[in-house]
Amino acid sequence: MKNLVLGKWSSICDSAKRETFPCILSFAVGILLWAVSRLFFVDPIFHQVLLARYGSFLKIAAPSAPYAIYALTIAGAIVLMASFKIAALSWRALKSWFAGVYSGMPVVSFFAALLFCATETKALHVRAFWSAVCVLFGCFASYVLKRKALSKSKLSADPKDFSVGKEPISRKTMPSEFDEPIDAWEDDLLGRAPLIEIVSIKLLVAMKPVIALNGKLGVGKTSLLNLLRRHLKGRAIVVYFSTWLPGSEETLVKYLLSDIAAECRKQYIVPGLRHGSRRLANALAKSVPHLQGAVELIPASTQRDDIEGLKQALCRLPKRVVVLLDEIDRMQQQEIASLLKMLRGISALPNLSFVCALDIDKILETAKLQNNQDQKEYFEKFFVEIIPISEPEIDTLHELGAHAIVRSFERTDWFASKAEESDLQKKVEDLWDECIAPFCTNLRKVGLLANDVHATAALLRREANPTDLVLIQTLRRFSPAVYDLISKNSLTLSGQVTNISKYRPISDEEKRTIEKNLVGDIDKLSTEPDEKEAVAKILSELFPLYRGLDGRLNIVRNTVRDTPEKDRGVQNPAMFDAYFRYELPRDVFSVVRLERILDSLNGAQNQQQANQVLVDALDSMKPGSGKRADFLYKLSQAASSLPQSGAKMLAFSAMECADRYAYDPSFGIFGESYYAYQTVVVALLKIAESDRHQMVRECIGRTTNDAMAFALLAELTSSERLEKRGDVSLFIPVSDLYNAFILRMRTRFGEEADASDPKLLATSSRLAFNYWGLPQPSDNKISVSPEDRKLQEFFWIRHVGTSKKVLAETFDRFFLPMMRYTSDPTALVENFISIPSLRKLYEEATNEEGLTKESQGALRRLSNLLDGKYRDEVPMDEWKE
Repeated sequence: MKNLVLGKWSSICDSAKRETFPCILSFAVGILLWAVSRLFFVDPIFHQVLLARYGSFLKIAAPSAPYAIYALTIAGAIVLMASFKIAALSWRALKSWFAGVYSGMPVVSFFAALLFCATETKALHVRAFWSAVCVLFGCFASYVLKRKALSKSKLSADPKDFSVGKEPISRKTMPSEFDEPIDAWEDDLLGRAPLIEIVSIKLLVAMKPVIALNGKLGVGKTSLLNLLRRHLKGRAIVVYFSTWLPGSEETLVKYLLSDIAAECRKQYIVPGLRHGSRRLANALAKSVPHLQGAVELIPASTQRDDIEGLKQALCRLPKRVVVLLDEIDRMQQQEIASLLKMLRGISALPNLSFVCALDIDKILETAKLQNNQDQKEYFEKFFVEIIPISEPEIDTLHELGAHAIVRSFERTDWFASKAEESDLQKKVEDLWDECIAPFCTNLRKVGLLANDVHATAALLRREANPTDLVLIQTLRRFSPAVYDLISKNSLTLSGQVTNISKYRPISDEEKRTIEKNLVGDIDKLSTEPDEKEAVAKILSELFPLYRGLDGRLNIVRNTVRDTPEKDRGVQNPAMFDAYFRYELPRDVFSVVRLERILDSLNGAQNQQQANQVLVDALDSMKPGSGKRADFLYKLSQAASSLPQSGAKMLAFSAMECADRYAYDPSFGIFGESYYAYQTVVVALLKIAESDRHQMVRECIGRTTNDAMAFALLAELTSSERLEKRGDVSLFIPVSDLYNAFILRMRTRFGEEADASDPKLLATSSRLAFNYWGLPQPSDNKISVSPEDRKLQEFFWIRHVGTSKKVLAETFDRFFLPMMRYTSDPTALVENFISIPSLRKLYEEATNEEGLTKESQGALRRLSNLLDGKYRDEVPMDEWKE
């Protein structure tokens, strides 16, 4: 009993000591305020003194009366703002008083002073009596409320109060940024509610001072803290603090304690909390050598007084203070040491708990400590309660990953129907385990990939194959070196390796060397066995030919994407660049420079000047480079912003520069040449339909490469191709363009042509020659002249002469190139030259020294053709040397 009385008496003495000075100060302020108010509003003698002294000044200032409205407006605004501030402060003070946190004695003393002055007509002892009654009543009320708060705080909380079972966690969605931590229950796809309940009970029931959430990077520790903060709202004062942000150990303690004090003061008026936190920061800083200079200006005090002051302030709070410390495993070595010392110093304070999100293994590594049992036991001194956060199960990541990727497409309005969405969902799920799972090992990596897919899908909406886009972005995010390498090997990976500079198929030996080097380079870039296997499977899925790049002959085979979408796949040479267009900064053409080029084109006085502008731009970039392709792509898009005459002039310039683009002997236009073709398409859409036929005929005549001329004929007369690309309105009957194309071929390769000129065949096309020699095109309205076949045959006879080497190269490149022939190819060869004439060339050709293996193989195939050995098919083994 004696100890109880002494304890209460000690508590009363401490309170009296703490409240005496604030009460005296408030009483003095109250008396001063009353005196000033009385002088200005009540005392007539003071008014006369003011008029006598400043009356002349008031008369002079009278003309400025019209400006009084402005003064009143400003004063009113100030009063209004102050009213809101005072109202909020008053509510916080009242709430703190009822909660027993704030005694309110300074306010009571202030009103006691006003009461003492307001009863000035009464006797002095009466005024003193009522003021004393007011103070005593305030003391009694404050004491009762404080005892009530203390008794309430001692009551044990019920664990059932912290259940989150009623939270709306059924909606399966994803945050706006997939890699960002979640902060709402509806975004929780992992079912974190039970763990949040456990942590809440440990904090608010078991009163654990420090809890560590231990998990690897990307398992969702920050998401857990966000959900915990949301769940504890109203139940505790929650302070979120990112230990990574202060930037140095000198500011870590100061900022943390300041944040704790500020968060508490937002809800309650806690006397001594701010002052105590500053003094404790000083005490802790002195215990850490690196922090001493940060708080030298704070008055000195004993460590015991500092801790006791903050302890008393925290004890007054009706709620527990929970500090959430995030990003601890990102801190530097000295910062970690400072944080641990701080936790050791203040974790024993009452009513205060810390929840630390960290990776202990990472901290041990940063602190340069061995990851053994002794070191882990050392950390347990600081983190008494360690809760492991395990990584999501493989099946969970599979489900969430596929959902996030499909959602990333959905947000770009990619799908035209639910069937498309379901189809992509199934394809991603089928590819996940082998191609994506080895990289996406945690939630953060899944989110990063989903964000990458979303960003690229927004740029290529419905332009690309979504499955290919996902796999390409997987390489870009997790294996950038492989991504960069394949971006430069479109021809090899699509099986169309050619020597573009000389425009001839390369030898099998050279081709195998290129393919072997590519496989070897890719293999070197992947280090982890699982990731190396995943890269190989991704490339095999994207490029079916990659499966055979081990020295064996590559044959195009059917794949799971041998569907209408294959035309939008990355294996299509015409689409390859689109998948890398926005991802390689060095290959992006400057928009500012493009605008200058467009200005020059708009200012061109004639076609020749426009041609020169485009020539200068193309020659300033390396042929075949990504930057050059990006320029031509952007130029084709920008053509729509030009006036009709400017777009038409640009289209003609693109055709007259056609000899500068790269072409493929089997596919024709792709990459650069495809974008040039698109420039013509944009220009055609800007002019009247009645003028389009004539413009295309002009383009066929102007183009400086036969492949482009044939592409214009083939693309714009195919309703099927135009429908796939959404340009059905551009359809032109073959009969309207045939004569323009034939006239071009007669002019270039007729009797007057110099068949020995190497530049002539450098800009020729096998597809164009084949079409020129057809006995009858598909349109029956076309009348074919037998003279055309004779002109072409005469050209080849003059070109070959008596050279076996030239005959072999011509046969291998034009007459019978490497491809699958499932029937007798004789009719195809006769589109170039008749069999009797070909036989005569073969028999009259003279032997030459130094024939390569490729030339010898071509001559062998020529002999087999003439002997009738290919009447059923041409075995692919014929091209094996």
